Amino acid sequence: MKKFKKVLKGERIMLRFLEPSFEIAKIVFETTSRSRKHLTPWMEWATEKGLQKAEQTFAFLQGCKNGYEKGTQVDYGIFLGKKHIGNVGLFDINEKYKSAEKGGWLCPEEQGNGYMTEAISLLLKEAFEEVGLNRIQSRIDEKNTKSQAAIKRQGFTYEGTGRQTAFIESENRWENLMTFSILKNEWMKKNK
Repeated sequence: MKKFKKVLKGERIMLRFLEPSFEIAKIVFETTSRSRKHLTPWMEWATEKGLQKAEQTFAFLQGCKNGYEKGTQVDYGIFLGKKHIGNVGLFDINEKYKSAEKGGWLCPEEQGNGYMTEAISLLLKEAFEEVGLNRIQSRIDEKNTKSQAAIKRQGFTYEGTGRQTAFIESENRWENLMTFSILKNEWMKKNK
């Protein structure tokens, strides 16, 4: 299976592979910290308890690089000019089954502008047309309607809801995760 390119350029945004460096870690940490209140209900790692300093972000980036080198994940920063506004990527990439799971987030002040829709589109184009994946899924908290809408705009199909799939400690609640997926032939048909 081919490797993902390290830079994907869209009309308004650019996806850049987040090479581990203290400079990049600081940028990602600052964006995450500004977005903490928005991210915490959906992403346990974003809590103050989970992400306290840029050094932890550096360790995360190093893990992403290791996953990239093994072919099991790719994580991109979403950049609007030089401004980091979020992340999008694939994890649990399975070469045998040509499948992966999508994850991502966008800082709240940039939502509603179509940047995540553009980021997902760039990611799917690379995954299906260049790398050769066949299926991508996304599991989303049933309360996260904005993420559901972004996925649906790309043609993902709702498959079902896993009840009490994960526990969000910061909110002391179980989350039900809705599973959506898209297949390569569906992507190709939609994007002729």
